[in-house]
Amino acid sequence: MKNQANKMGLELLINNVRIPKGYPYLVINHEDKKILVGADYHLGYEVVLAEEEGYYVPQSQFELIMEELDTIVKTVKPDIFIVNGDLKHKFSKRTRQETKEITEFLNYLSESIEKTYIIRGNHDNFVRGLFNNYNNIEFIEYHLVIGDYLFTHGHYIDGEIEDLMSNKVVVIGHEHPAILLYDDVGGKAKIPSFLYGKTKSGGYIIVLPAVSPLMSGIEVNITPQNEFLSPYIRYHTVIENLTPIGLLRGKENLRFPNIGVLKEVYTE
Repeated sequence: MKNQANKMGLELLINNVRIPKGYPYLVINHEDKKILVGADYHLGYEVVLAEEEGYYVPQSQFELIMEELDTIVKTVKPDIFIVNGDLKHKFSKRTRQETKEITEFLNYLSESIEKTYIIRGNHDNFVRGLFNNYNNIEFIEYHLVIGDYLFTHGHYIDGEIEDLMSNKVVVIGHEHPAILLYDDVGGKAKIPSFLYGKTKSGGYIIVLPAVSPLMSGIEVNITPQNEFLSPYIRYHTVIENLTPIGLLRGKENLRFPNIGVLKEVYTE
């Protein structure tokens, strides 16, 4: 398995969970199935940014997302694909751009992968009707359990999920984690990252970086625990004990010490 993983450009994270080098996805081997997981696509973001903020950027993220997805699907050949929340960006009714991009996205998944689960994120309103034409794509409210893995976007938690957490690997998105680094002359660089470690209940948590290249992310090595968006991180982890893995998109992953060490080393 190690030789196969190296050949595919996968790095071991924990147990049967691996991350492709340079891509914001997880690859999980579960029994005889291979699961691919991504989160926070925020399709249609450019139009919303222009209409609501007055910032105009080229509508280019969808092309990049699809190129990356096609590369990783052809390399990994997953049996199951999980979108772990925030497929679209606009909170209210979907825009024309969102409808177009989501439809193209779903067509690709339907033709390329045996089974896809779309887990509701806090942005995923007014999308349910788009899934009716696909027999192998399922829209899931809030959480999905497959074996030892619990997938949920990260914005919502209830008693049922809390009961499941103690013996599961919890996979969330929502937070868009990133590392903020400084150089000797005051320059700064923000690097999207995976974030993983143990929960207070003895399970594991993995936080995915956003698939969208336009999401800036929360700076995990300088942000106080009570300012994180996700209740999973705020209440169920000790942030200093979590470990980030930086993502150089399309190139490499960067290994770092845990957040506690980073807070001591990288300060303004």
